[in-house]
Amino acid sequence: MTETVSQILFVLKRVKALEGDTPTKTGRIEAMERAADFFKVDRNTIADKWIRTLGIRTGRFDRLLWRLLRDGENELLDLLRERGGQADLLAIRQVERALATAKKIVENSGHGK
Repeated sequence: MTETVSQILFVLKRVKALEGDTPTKTGRIEAMERAADFFKVDRNTIADKWIRTLGIRTGRFDRLLWRLLRDGENELLDLLRERGGQADLLAIRQVERALATAKKIVENSGHGK
């Protein structure tokens, strides 16, 4: 998997772990800080990944992340598939499956929409 997609997926998974289906800007910032520590880069380097690679600003990233985690809309993952490399597709698919499984568990528990 490319470093770029790896860092973006790290943030996505970290926000999900921190905040579940209701991500916030604060959660995304904390996730970016953890990603920066993990990858030993500056926090701005993490944001630069979606700005340059996906061609979106942080506000749009937040909206797409919200829609993905809250509503299951895959536009963010679709952008990653389009802009990432062949080596990224498996990792993106694994995240997609994990999110779908988590959503089904919540819905089956009676806590979903």
